[in-house]
Amino acid sequence: MSEQPASVHHVETPTSGRLLRRAPAAGVAPPGVLVGFHGYAESAEAQLERLRQVDRTEQWLLVSLQALNRFYRGR
Repeated sequence: MSEQPASVHHVETPTSGRLLRRAPAAGVAPPGVLVGFHGYAESAEAQLERLRQVDRTEQWLLVSLQALNRFYRGR
């Protein structure tokens, strides 16, 4: 059975989101990517700090996503 290709969907929204990333040292290819999603009323900074605490991820690319929600407007 062959796998169907992924479809791409675009959603227009007046609310913007953001992400923070921490790359390993320059010239180092990260062995992986660790992505974190924050909890309710938390910031991307709080989640990135939690990701930094995960053992043996110093060389990994860390990405923290903040929700697309009007709740975060003005923060």
